[in-house]
Amino acid sequence: NYTLVGGTVSATIDKANAYVIIGSGQSSTYGSTPTINYTFYNNANGTGGAAITNPAGLAGTATITNAPTASSNAASYSLTYATGLSATNYTFNPAASAVSYVVNPAILNLTISKTYNGDASFSNTNTYTISGTRYNSDTVPTITGGSATTASANAASYTSFASSNLALSNTNYTLVGGTVSATIDKANA
Repeated sequence: NYTLVGGTVSATIDKANAYVIIGSGQSSTYGSTPTINYTFYNNANGTGGAAITNPAGLAGTATITNAPTASSNAASYSLTYATGLSATNYTFNPAASAVSYVVNPAILNLTISKTYNGDASFSNTNTYTISGTRYNSDTVPTITGGSATTASANAASYTSFASSNLALSNTNYTLVGGTVSATIDKANA
């Protein structure tokens, strides 16, 4: 007795949920602009099923909560997607849990010297120069503590330390991974 032919039809296809999953294990170096990579999944944990690739009509810029910038301190940041993305068939949501993002200290170089005294260790009491690129108008940090030891206590030039725990006044910088020029000058006899 009834037919839909010729009648008015109103059909709605609602957008599906998609979750912005920030990739784990990401990092940058203090002073550089971080790049935060993420993918889209149909579940909040980003597990099971396939990733949603190239959603139709993808637009906008993702706003990430706690996202570090080039001037953010060397530290660990807990990231989640907040807002900013849209697509034809999806509504974007944050993942079930935050992801850790690490800003590592920038590497500086050390030239340090002392006069032979029978000891292979160096500290902030020795004559030293710290060099390398500094960021965000930072001044050259100083050595505030710790010590470093060369392979020998003999008068010579060394390009590495056997061990080092030298601490800098600005924790956005490190000497680990930088070049070392350590000199033990001959003592007068």
